[in-house]
Amino acid sequence: MKTIHSVSLLVAVGAVAVVGGCELALRAAPCPCAEGWTCCPAGNICVLEASECVADADGGTGDAAGHSDAGIPQGNPQTGVATLATGTPGAYDIAVDETHVYWVASGMAAPTDTDAQILRVAKWGGTPEVVLTLPPRVYHFTLDSTHVYVAHHNSPQGGAVEGAGAILRVPKAGGAAETVAAGLTAPYAIAVDEQDVYWSKGFAYTGAISRTPKAGGAVVTLGDGVDNPWDLALDDTFVYYTEMNKGRVMRLAKAGGAPAELASGWVGTGTVAVDDTSVFFTACPTGPCEEQRLYAVPKTGGPTRLLASRSSAGGDGAVQVGPTWVYWSGIRAGASEASLGVIDMVARVGGDLLPLVAGLDAPIAIAAEPDGSSVYWVDVISGDVGRVWLP
Repeated sequence: MKTIHSVSLLVAVGAVAVVGGCELALRAAPCPCAEGWTCCPAGNICVLEASECVADADGGTGDAAGHSDAGIPQGNPQTGVATLATGTPGAYDIAVDETHVYWVASGMAAPTDTDAQILRVAKWGGTPEVVLTLPPRVYHFTLDSTHVYVAHHNSPQGGAVEGAGAILRVPKAGGAAETVAAGLTAPYAIAVDEQDVYWSKGFAYTGAISRTPKAGGAVVTLGDGVDNPWDLALDDTFVYYTEMNKGRVMRLAKAGGAPAELASGWVGTGTVAVDDTSVFFTACPTGPCEEQRLYAVPKTGGPTRLLASRSSAGGDGAVQVGPTWVYWSGIRAGASEASLGVIDMVARVGGDLLPLVAGLDAPIAIAAEPDGSSVYWVDVISGDVGRVWLP
């Protein structure tokens, strides 16, 4: 069991969250419920009415919707942390829909590479399901309402085999994979809108941003000669991406045209996310990335705002945007414990950086519910997939 890390919102003890004296995974004292909710006697389910508490097979109580007290609470009644899956080799990216959490085992595992897999598990926990298995490697994927879209890198770690990559899609519940685009080199970041799938050619000084229809068709190169495009995000009109090796954030029209620089001046820029008005991104001011920084810049360009910074043991973390908060994962430096991975949050307008989860190893990717009720993460070292409910 990991060392207890005291934080202002949660105390994370490995996979067990202690919130106001309640250990969710151990069913200790009754958990605190949000205003208007009632705690069932077993202390691990909050319901709107006490009459909704029902007996279940182990002699405890659950709720009328069938969620056991040994499981995870329904809706957003409690704050707490749960581990949804463990031990996925090379876990690298994560996404959520209405019912499931999806993640990728990249195939990047010691001492030798293994097959890459897309997996999913119900948001309330359960047995993980394999959606798709591929030769290594897969770093990133994304979802729409029916399919999982996969950037199949299909190259050794740090390498890029010319023409070996592809964009694939598979039904969310699994099945036969379709090839959306083939003969690609090092497809890396990926995103979809209603019509098209977009991806970056990464690991290259001569990278690119491309798109093609989601069911397959002609590949259109929107931007060429991009210096290691690391991440991308979409709105209705534009593609936003980070150009890591040039330390800048760029905007490119989906219809094509010249790219526009929105922000620059860092040694490297990393992950990116957007809301209605701003582009949020991570950046490192120095080569070793001894300090992580989180910024926002208007979508139309303008002054860049520093939202938060923290010491770093390497990398710049992942970023997701909720209705009120920006969530930011990473690895802190300067502490003696082995597990320095954290997920923090800061208001979209800026302010204090608040700790959300601590005691992780390396939460390389995060996903957030659209309503801001939960944040999910995947840990590339432990291979764990987790969820935290927000107050």
